[in-house]
Amino acid sequence: LAATPAGSGPYTLGGTTRGASYTLKARAGYTWGPAGRTGVYPREVTFRVVQNDSTAANMLVSGDLDLSGIAGPDLRRAQRDTSLTAVTQSIYGAFFLVFNHAEGRPGADPALRTALAGAVSAADFNTSAFYGAGDPATSPVSPEVPCHTPVRPPVTTVDSASVARALTEAGWPSQGGRPVKDGKPLTIKLVGTTDYTAGFEYVLEALRRTGASVESQVVELNAFAEILFKGGDWDVTVYPFTPPAPSLGALGLFVTGESPPRGANFADIHNPGFERAVAKARASR
Repeated sequence: LAATPAGSGPYTLGGTTRGASYTLKARAGYTWGPAGRTGVYPREVTFRVVQNDSTAANMLVSGDLDLSGIAGPDLRRAQRDTSLTAVTQSIYGAFFLVFNHAEGRPGADPALRTALAGAVSAADFNTSAFYGAGDPATSPVSPEVPCHTPVRPPVTTVDSASVARALTEAGWPSQGGRPVKDGKPLTIKLVGTTDYTAGFEYVLEALRRTGASVESQVVELNAFAEILFKGGDWDVTVYPFTPPAPSLGALGLFVTGESPPRGANFADIHNPGFERAVAKARASR
């Protein structure tokens, strides 16, 4: 398969320059498709491997690319260019703040999780990570998913006094400007991915404003997944839940069952009510 791919779709692989470009050619005789759309495909499609968004934006403007996904600071520049047409689409999931619930971690205490969550603004994370192009989430899935139900309004404005009060109620009163319990200051380990560096820099500063001591580890995506799904040393992250299909089903894989390394429940979350609902949904298929 490395040399001669197999498949049954509308295209075959016509040529490859590994790491640079991949050309697809229309498959002769291919007739499948939705009513009225059969055979309506470009005869040839070339995918260019472009690692940098700024380069991709420049190539769009110059006509070297016909279509590309653009994020980061170049998004606004591309949107302002009248020679380009912008098409936007919400992902099926959402990015959500996750605390490690494992025994012995600070996030094992739900009151502390609630207090710290109040210190992080979804609107400010959106501004930092996505340059304001996203929408603050009200659910783990977006409105693109048929069973989307808003759970609660997102935190958009941080009230420092309320956060401090919640920390005190959780057993972490401020001493010298730092939350302290049993004589020990609150220490948190934040892990993030370089795909959204600016977003994680915001979360780091937001948590530090509570007075907590926060260590940050921002790594590339594969290393990020390894930390989460192999039981790494972390307390809080923002998880990019991006399911490939408009279904809530994938969420259950990551928040039920065994924790790493035996399972994919990376935050060691155990919610009996949700687990029963997931089991019922799976049994109904």
